[in-house]
Amino acid sequence: MSVVRLYGSRPTQCGYCAAKKESRQYVLEAISLAIDDYQALIDRGWRRSGMHLYQPDRDEICCVPYTIRLHAPQFTPSKAHVRVQRKLEAFLEHRNGSKKRKRPDDDDEAGPQAKKTSPSPTCVLLQTQLETAVWAYLESWIDDTAAAKTTLQPKIQVQRTKATASKAIDRGAYTSPVAHAISAYLKKHATASISAADVAVAIAARMTLPSSDMTVSAVNGFLNFSVDDEPALVSAPPTSPLQTPASPRHSSKRDWVLETVRPVNTPEIYDVYKAYQAHVHDDNAVTPSSFESFLVQSPLPAVPGSAEGSFFQLYRLDGELVAVGVIDVLGANWSSVYFFYKPKYAHLQLGTYSVLREIARCTRGNYYMGYYIGSCVKMQYKARFTPSELLCPKTLTFVPLTPDVQARADADASKVVQLAPATTLASPPQDDAVDAIELVFTDCVVSVKDARASLHPVVLQHLVDFAAMVGPHLTSRLRVQMF
Repeated sequence: MSVVRLYGSRPTQCGYCAAKKESRQYVLEAISLAIDDYQALIDRGWRRSGMHLYQPDRDEICCVPYTIRLHAPQFTPSKAHVRVQRKLEAFLEHRNGSKKRKRPDDDDEAGPQAKKTSPSPTCVLLQTQLETAVWAYLESWIDDTAAAKTTLQPKIQVQRTKATASKAIDRGAYTSPVAHAISAYLKKHATASISAADVAVAIAARMTLPSSDMTVSAVNGFLNFSVDDEPALVSAPPTSPLQTPASPRHSSKRDWVLETVRPVNTPEIYDVYKAYQAHVHDDNAVTPSSFESFLVQSPLPAVPGSAEGSFFQLYRLDGELVAVGVIDVLGANWSSVYFFYKPKYAHLQLGTYSVLREIARCTRGNYYMGYYIGSCVKMQYKARFTPSELLCPKTLTFVPLTPDVQARADADASKVVQLAPATTLASPPQDDAVDAIELVFTDCVVSVKDARASLHPVVLQHLVDFAAMVGPHLTSRLRVQMF
């Protein structure tokens, strides 16, 4: 039986955008939580942080989060994913790593005298689609497109992102800065002050990509394209959900081991977490107790010998702990909670590598990657694991993450977008659903129906909100602990 304590709607700072605006989220404290109940909550947009469950209030948030999941058995790694695997293998094989082999379609960075190469077929294809979207957008702003073409046509270019590019650009993909040129042109010739960021979002929404392996996103005025169109290696699945797949054989003495344990707070693990938070998130205020409450504590059952519940995945290199993945195993499904690593190993892209390993071990169900927020650069990598689905927050149904769905979700990150047809809109809770909630007091358990007359109106409203947030199925399963 699951038991929760209500905290209602609470203010919080947005951690996903540079604005750092105050947002609100619904919070529950889970005293105990059954596996099936947490699975049902995740499928309604909830996540957990330690013992607390939360769901952003999408009416009062600057960045709308969409739950994203991947159907693991259908996943095929892209060429970019395979490169991550090979990079680690090369590092383990040669100790000092190996020189990056130049791909035929990489930009030549040897200098101004370097030999110029023809654009790759992918660049040509993306540029053709980009031109169509650009002129479709400009038709609504200018009458004399002939004059505009003289100025803007040479600037409609797509190129592979260089390693030295700005952090605003999605590394390893294709990119175009044309939105900046369009913004400047409109300001001069159409007296329209439109930012490059807004132009990029509008053009991305108008693009029709020829393949589901291609995605487009708008980041700080750049149009970034992800292309995952080559077959890749697929690792053999383990024989049980928590059995560690055999690591690749290496001729060197480097030993790469993945160990799965129940969450535990040790100095070794905490030191890796502390270094990661300081380096990646500029957070120097972490303490052992904050780490404990954030990642070690879990309301999920920890039955000895069970393959379900919360786990730490410890990655060791020659015995040294270099990274930790935090996961919840929910029957056939896996939910990624967090990942942290030693900063000196950042070049190995261990975050992506850990996702690949977890997907390989989630052999029968869905792999939940948390939230997807199109305006957050750090989250855009999630859309490159396919086939993925986004949870429509209005219908509470999952829809395939197609380029069209992604463009609509990314178009305005501050507004909730209905991604699924309006045939199953979530409805407000009925009185009988609220009456079915069981309240846990010190000496008894009473239904809301029997206690309604004695409940304060504020408490009753909290229970109505709770029923709306968890749905009719869970109102009869989640008991509410009264303060």
